[in-house]
Amino acid sequence: MFIDTANLDQVKEMLSFNQFEGVTTNPKLLLKEGHPRFEQLGKIRDLKPGVLFVQLVGDTEEELLADYHELRKRFPDNDDTRMAFKIPLFEPGYRAVSAIRAEKPDECLLGTAVYSVRQGFMACVVDCDYIAPYVNRMEQLDINPYSVIAETHSFYKSTDTHIKIMGASFKTASQVMAAIKAGAENVTISYDIFQQLMTNAAANDAIRVFNEEGHQLDKTAGI
Repeated sequence: MFIDTANLDQVKEMLSFNQFEGVTTNPKLLLKEGHPRFEQLGKIRDLKPGVLFVQLVGDTEEELLADYHELRKRFPDNDDTRMAFKIPLFEPGYRAVSAIRAEKPDECLLGTAVYSVRQGFMACVVDCDYIAPYVNRMEQLDINPYSVIAETHSFYKSTDTHIKIMGASFKTASQVMAAIKAGAENVTISYDIFQQLMTNAAANDAIRVFNEEGHQLDKTAGI
C-alpha cells in the first residue's frame, strides 16, 4: 500500500505501520498544505518514505519533461528514498513517458488519471510501471471502475506485462476492498480511508464488552 497525502503528520503516523511502501502526492494534495511545492516535497522525503511519487505538471510534452528534469535535479535518489513520477495518461503524457523511459530506463513511472481500459493498454505500449485508475471519480461519472480494473488486469495477465494496477481516488474503505478484489495489485489511500479500514463499529462494541468483562474478572480476583 501507498500513502496518498502530503500532510507531514499523517505521513509520519501511517509510516509507523510497516506495510506502506511509500507516499503518493499530486498537485491538489500539495496545494492543500499551503507550502511551496519543492519545500513540501523535501520535507516529505526527509521522513524517509521509501518511495515518493510526484506528479509531473504540464499541458505539453515539453512542459512535462521540463518539470521532470527540474524534479530530478532537486531530488536525486538517496539511500532512504527513491523518487518516482506520476504522469497523466493523455497524449502529451504518453509521449513524456516514452521520452523518460528512453532517457532513464529504470525510472519508476506511474500513469495516472486512468478512466478506461484503453488508457491501460496505452500504458503498456509506452511501458509504465504502474497505472492508477480513479475509482471514486469513475463512479461519479457512471463508469464502473471495477470493470475497468478487472478488464485491464485480465489484459495485463494475458500479455505478461510487468505493469501493476494501483487503485486510487477512494472515498470509502469498501471501494478499496472492491478494487483489490477486481484485480488491483496495490492501492494508495488517504489518512481518512486508513482510519476507516482500521475501524469496525461491531468489532469495537464486542471489544468494549470483552474489556468490561475483563475488568469485572479483575475485581472478582481482587486485582
